[in-house]
Amino acid sequence: MPLGTSSISQLLSPKSSYIKPKLLIMYKLLTILLVLTSLASCKKEDPDPHIDNWCLVMEDEFDTLDLNYWTPTVAPNGNTYRTDRSENVRTENGYLILELHKESYEGYEYTGADIVSPNIGPYGRVECRARLPKANIAWPVFWLLGSYEEYGEWPNCGEIDIMEYWGHNAPNVYTNLHTKHSNFKNGRDRDRHSTSYELADASDEFHVYGMHWYNNRLEFYLDGSHYWTFNQFATGWKKWPYDHPMKIVFQMYATPDYDGSDADLPDIFEVDWVRVYEGCP
Repeated sequence: MPLGTSSISQLLSPKSSYIKPKLLIMYKLLTILLVLTSLASCKKEDPDPHIDNWCLVMEDEFDTLDLNYWTPTVAPNGNTYRTDRSENVRTENGYLILELHKESYEGYEYTGADIVSPNIGPYGRVECRARLPKANIAWPVFWLLGSYEEYGEWPNCGEIDIMEYWGHNAPNVYTNLHTKHSNFKNGRDRDRHSTSYELADASDEFHVYGMHWYNNRLEFYLDGSHYWTFNQFATGWKKWPYDHPMKIVFQMYATPDYDGSDADLPDIFEVDWVRVYEGCP
């Protein structure tokens, strides 16, 4: 017959006639085991070790636009209508060209483009070599969008803007993160989720924009030099949705809230190549 709580208390009471040396030893061992189990459950997960050896798993040098891999979006966004026309998205001399035009199209003032990859990851290294446009209204971005299957649509799915640029803010280049907890719509905790740097020749020279994606941090690089790490600071998908597959997106839109001159259009966002790596076994 199993002992109830009162029976155990009686058994372990100093006045109890049931106390035996072996039972006291067993009780002490059980107490130690419970304490150790509790400490282990409170211990944080060890961070992913830094990876030095990466194995290439995807590369596109844009000799052609592979429509079996990339999907152009045909739909409006803000003041830009995204098309799959060659005027807006094409490859040319080994470069991906995303071109922004001022033109009346389907009721919108501008035409631009974006292309979206299949899912990659989670985790790995993602980078592209690109030259940015000069036009003040141009809004090119190299970013990752989380899969909707895991946590739902944006912002729940998570967004990582590896390189985000507004021509009228040159020479500043931005890295921005968006989650359910913090995104551009709610404006919450944005200082923690954003950084920027100056790159005076961003529109004249090609640069490599990259990210190393670990299970508890995101490390960002410009031309191979580290400039920012975003560390996971809480558990749960609302603050860390970066634990499931994401899609690569290249975009070229008109900035919705820019009211200056757009006489410097058309202009192009050029991508030389994009690469995805995983840690080598």
